[in-house]
Amino acid sequence: MPSNRKPYIGSKIIIGQPMTRGEYSVYRGWPIPSDEDPNDAGFLVEYTDGGMANHPRHKGYISWSPKEVFERAYIPMTSIEGLPDFAIRLIAEKVELRERLRKLRAYLETPSYAALDPEDRALLVNQETAMTVYLDVVEKRAVRVRANHTAYTKPLA
Repeated sequence: MPSNRKPYIGSKIIIGQPMTRGEYSVYRGWPIPSDEDPNDAGFLVEYTDGGMANHPRHKGYISWSPKEVFERAYIPMTSIEGLPDFAIRLIAEKVELRERLRKLRAYLETPSYAALDPEDRALLVNQETAMTVYLDVVEKRAVRVRANHTAYTKPLA
């Protein structure tokens, strides 16, 4: 890897819409490249975090992502339309934490976990306990947001 390149981990709230590569090209008014399969499954991705709009029917920057890449990077959420920013961030936090806790709990059931040093296993159990408490706090906050903002009747994930 060249010295000016480094890995990044991202965290964004986006709007995704299933769309093949060919549908996306047509939607954008582009010709379908001869070296690409227009039937590739994927998603139109609209960034909601301030990227300049690059299509007249969207408020944010749009791009296309292959289905496998999209599904590894994004977790579906409930509708966020009309919610205040802090509630959207809370929903995202809750959804991400649930998914991480689900993966950790699954790992705790594997032979790989069982083969770890006892201290490492104990630390992972402590991590699972801490994440469970953290999720409980986030879920209680979501209940309070729902109760205190009656205009927002949609469930918070």
